[in-house]
Amino acid sequence: MNKLTGFSVKNGYRATCNHYCKVIYPLFLTLLVLLLTSPVQAKYSGGTGEPNNPYRIATADDLNDIGNHMEDFNKCFLQVNDVNLSEYTGTELNIIGPNSTTPFTGFFDGNGHTISNFTYDSNSNNCIGIFGYVGIYNDSNTVIKNLTLIDPNVDAGTGSPFGGPVGSLIGMLYSGCVSDCSAVGGIVSGKNWVGGLIGAIGTKLHFLSLSRRLRDVLLTFVS
Repeated sequence: MNKLTGFSVKNGYRATCNHYCKVIYPLFLTLLVLLLTSPVQAKYSGGTGEPNNPYRIATADDLNDIGNHMEDFNKCFLQVNDVNLSEYTGTELNIIGPNSTTPFTGFFDGNGHTISNFTYDSNSNNCIGIFGYVGIYNDSNTVIKNLTLIDPNVDAGTGSPFGGPVGSLIGMLYSGCVSDCSAVGGIVSGKNWVGGLIGAIGTKLHFLSLSRRLRDVLLTFVS
């Protein structure tokens, strides 16, 4: 009787184990395949940031998000839609490359599109623009091109310590290439180094073309 009982328990254990293995093992393999083949969530609206596959900037949130990722300040970007920034006021928009410690040194192609209603109002930040500080010493790779700003409203106030540099597109352009960029309408205000498109320009530029137009941008200097 004991032998039979032991035999039955042993066989029952084996049967149970085999049953679970048949059920669980395929499920495990399925989950593993799904994990390995699931696409990684893309940044912005696609792309990898490499020259042959730049990050796609399609929305205001995409443009704002660049400022959250310092690791991308040396990457390549392609704007694929007109962008309206009216939902961002005060200092809500994340400036791309906010200072000389974390400058923008990448490639941004506006692709003939516009950025409208950029608003920024601060008395405590310097290097104010869509791009705050652009370029580094002996840099020939930084490029911003093919972009028009419409009706920017940017105010650096008296700042600390300068109230600038401030521009609608770039606060401080230290080096690099700016080509076929323009601003239309709007107001740019500050204490020092105020520009409709670019607040201040360094001496290490490799190419500068602010072509097409800088029209009807009111500049205000605050004493």
